[in-house]
Order: sequence, then C-alpha cells, then structure tokens
Amino acid sequence: MKIKLLVATLMSTGVFFGFGQVTSAALPAAQYDTSVNVHFIENDEIVEPVDPTNPGGDPVTPGEDPLDPDPIEPGTPGPLSIDYASHLNFGEVKKSGNEATYYAKPVTITFTDTEGVQQTGKRAPWVQVTDSRGTKTGWTLQVKQEAQLTHETGSQLNGAVIQLGKGIVNSASSIDGVQSFAISFQNFNALYDVMGAQDGSGAGTFVNMFGALENDEAKDVTLTVPQDLKIEDGKYSTHLTWVLTDAPGL
Repeated sequence: MKIKLLVATLMSTGVFFGFGQVTSAALPAAQYDTSVNVHFIENDEIVEPVDPTNPGGDPVTPGEDPLDPDPIEPGTPGPLSIDYASHLNFGEVKKSGNEATYYAKPVTITFTDTEGVQQTGKRAPWVQVTDSRGTKTGWTLQVKQEAQLTHETGSQLNGAVIQLGKGIVNSASSIDGVQSFAISFQNFNALYDVMGAQDGSGAGTFVNMFGALENDEAKDVTLTVPQDLKIEDGKYSTHLTWVLTDAPGL
C-alpha cells in the first residue's frame, strides 16, 4: 500500500527516475540591441603643407628664401581649401642683352624622419589643395598673374613671361580624375587652370609639384626675358593669385 502511494505521488509531480537522461526545455538565447551613431560637421581646420613627394606623411615646414623672405601664409580655412602655394624665386641672375630663360630655385623644407630626427630637403615649387566636403563633386584650381614684374622704381620687365609646366599630381588618396595643366602667363589678370578634379573624384589632399629638380633648379618653372630690354639692378616682383572653386575640373 505504501509503495503504490509513493508511485502515484511521483507521477503526480512529474518526476521520474530511471536509467535514461533527465531532459528539460532549452531556454531562448538572450538578445539586446544597441545603436551606432555618427554626426558629421563641416571641417573648418587649416591643413598644413605636406611633402609633395610623400603626401601621406607628416606635415612639413617650407622655408623662406633668404634673398626674398616673404612670409609663408597659412592656408585658407574651410572644407575646400588652398593649403599652400610656393613663392616663385628665381634668385640672383645676370643681366643679358639677349633673350634669356631663368629657372626657379627649389623650396627648402624641414621635416621629421621616421626616427624622429629633423631633416631638411629641397623640392620644386608646389601648390596644395584639400577637399574634405564629403561630396566628391570635383573642383578647379586656377591662378592669375596680377601684373608684369616691376622694379621698386616702377620700371617693368616688358615682354617677360612666366611659365609653369604641367605639374606632378600626388596624393595619399586616389589621383584618378585629377589632372594638371601647363601655364604660360600671356595675359595679366586672366585665370588659368592649374589643377582640376572631375565629378566623382578629388576627395582628400592633393599636391601639384611643378616638375622635378635638376642641378638645384626647377626646370619646369621658367622666366623668359626678351632681348634688347632695359633692366635695372635690383629686385623685380609681382604676385600670383590662386583661386579654388567647387566647379568640377575638365
């Protein structure tokens, strides 16, 4: 009687003992959702110059020519910026009664090498542009010569022509769709295309270096002075104005 009662009690509570395994229903896996958010804003920081031969490296400091110590101006702010453009210095040259072509001097840069040691090097003049808009709609960089090279007395190098050869475009980003153009300043205050990014390209920082150095001269940056020209001793100068627009390049 007691045995039967025990069996009945165990059956009513759903507990069984036997030689097989005891099974139970599996619990569902725990699940918890979180979000990922990013809020973009316009980049208004000024981008420092980079080495045109290593645009993915650390910023560099271009030096000033001791014969022409014009200050190096900071770049323009904003998401589409001109970060740097070299002064064009032709140095001390000898006068000639014949037509003569002079070559620009290199730009001396200061940089830190991979071991943290400060070094100096020489580069051909260059111009640098950064597009951080995030639109990839292209841009165009142009330049104009404000006036003829002029002496402090007011006399000018009439007929003298400055030329910039087709530059070497370099970037840590893709340079597909970005190209440069050769320039001959035949007309003052006329804008000439220097470098352009087509629609769908040009995001990042781009440098346009005007050729390579040969015998410590930038052979692709020239000043040609015509023959039979009255030239005074001393410094002649002019200014270039660089203009960057959000219109896609050619």
